[in-house]
Amino acid sequence: MNRALKQHAADDRAGERVRVRILFFGAAREVAGCSEMELELNAPATSRSALEE
Repeated sequence: MNRALKQHAADDRAGERVRVRILFFGAAREVAGCSEMELELNAPATSRSALEE
C-alpha cells in the first residue's frame, strides 16, 4: 500500500477507538501481576501507543 493510501485510511479512522486485549504468560504474568489487560486506544493504534498507555 503506498503512503497516500495509508494516510487516507488513517484519516478515515481518526477519532475512532480500538480495544486491545493483552495476554501475559509466564514471567511476564508474574511481573504484570495479572494474566490479561485491556486497553482502549485511539485509532490508528500501534504497539508503541499501547506501551505509552
